[in-house]
Amino acid sequence: MRIEQAHTALVGNYPQSHWSKDVCFKLAQKYTRENRCADAITYFETYLEIASEEEDVCYALYDLGRCYKAMGNLDMAVAKYNQFLDQCSEHPYSTMARKRLARIQRLLKRQ
Repeated sequence: MRIEQAHTALVGNYPQSHWSKDVCFKLAQKYTRENRCADAITYFETYLEIASEEEDVCYALYDLGRCYKAMGNLDMAVAKYNQFLDQCSEHPYSTMARKRLARIQRLLKRQ
C-alpha cells in the first residue's frame, strides 16, 4: 500500500488523530522538498482542515504560499501569505513572508 493510500485511510477513519495530522504535515513537507508542489498543496490544505491552532499551522500557511508561487498561482500565494501574516504575525518567518508577499505584489502589478 502506498503511503498516500495509507494516509487517506488514516485520515478517513481517524481524522482528529494526532497521527493523521502528523503524517499529513510530514508528507506535505516531503513533497515540498521534492518540488512536488501540487501534492504538497493537497496535503497542506488537508492538514489545515484537521489541525487546530498548532504552531505547524503557521509553517503550513507559509509553505503553501511558497508552493502556490512556485506553481505560478500568484493570487493564491498572496492569499496564503496574507493568511499567514494575519494568524502568525509574531512567527519567525513573518519578515520573510512580508518580503515574499511584496515581491509577488510587484510581479502582479507588472502583469
